[in-house]
Amino acid sequence: MEFGLDLRFFDGRLNLDATYYKSNTYNQILPSQPLAISTGYSSQLVNAGNVQNKGIELALSTTPVRSNNFTWQCNFLYAKNKSLVVDLGDLGDSPIVIGSCELGRTVAKAGQPFGMIQGRELLRNSDGVIVVQESGRPISTNGYVDLAKVEPDWTGTVRNDLSYKGLSLGVQLDVSVGGNILAEINPWLDEQGHSVKSLIGREGWMASEAAREAAGYPSDWLPTGGVDIFVGNSVIRDASLDNAEGIQVGGVLNEGENARYADPRKIWDDFLGRKGGAAEYNIEDASFVKLREVSLSYTLPTAIIAKTPLQSIQISVVGRNLWLIHRNTTHFDPDQYQQNNTTGSIGIANRLWPSTRSVGFNLNLKF
Repeated sequence: MEFGLDLRFFDGRLNLDATYYKSNTYNQILPSQPLAISTGYSSQLVNAGNVQNKGIELALSTTPVRSNNFTWQCNFLYAKNKSLVVDLGDLGDSPIVIGSCELGRTVAKAGQPFGMIQGRELLRNSDGVIVVQESGRPISTNGYVDLAKVEPDWTGTVRNDLSYKGLSLGVQLDVSVGGNILAEINPWLDEQGHSVKSLIGREGWMASEAAREAAGYPSDWLPTGGVDIFVGNSVIRDASLDNAEGIQVGGVLNEGENARYADPRKIWDDFLGRKGGAAEYNIEDASFVKLREVSLSYTLPTAIIAKTPLQSIQISVVGRNLWLIHRNTTHFDPDQYQQNNTTGSIGIANRLWPSTRSVGFNLNLKF
């Protein structure tokens, strides 16, 4: 189902194209699903499911200035898509893994948008406050839970094209708002000590350990320094406070005299490392604003080539991915991360190359 609207005003200087769509895709090719070894194979590709996509697309083109020698065109594109896995057919209600890493996975799950990030979350008490052990280390829950959606809330493009006689300049900005990434690249850097974040608590822990040594290594020693990112916003684990559902009710606040500082090695290399299971702590917002393209071209005056067999000569230079104006991710360009093109499985950032800028030169000859 698709509805479109096409409006033209002021002799074509203001145009609006609007489209609403709703479509269902059936029997998509889904990643390898496990088979009994007795079949002689361990997995198979399957066709299954019903995925619905609905949304709107808007294209607004304007010409604020148009004269004999100078023209300015400004175009806006806006797209908002909402996907929904209606069902997975014969595969039942179990989510289908479409991408995975040591921290978590992305799945197709009935009743959810296509591409949900799943992993372990931090244990919280009845008030939603993080619970930490006596060592200051937070606790992760067992099993996979839905953490975030990959799909952006909306995307947009703004493009300006200006021309003066034979000279033309084009500038394009791309915007993506919302959506999330499971940033496995972060704990890779943290556990190896390559990130700024991995410095948190290092000096304080060393000073605390020196004080503990000077005190003769008392058995009841509580560290006086270390990783403090959970100090002040967590409670200390106390199983005696668990309710019938096994959820801790209240608890002693992790602050002041009760502050529990964590060993940086246990936090960055263990709990918050790749294999620590704290996927929730490594979910990042995938929003960005990028200067996608700048192009500058010049068309030689006709008088210069009048005595040649050429009708026109145009020289241009084009730059792509020139400037990541804004991002919410810590270490990488959210526009460039791991994806599986066959299933649309995006949302896991792992061992990325830096995004690259490119500059090209063109010579266009018309005979």
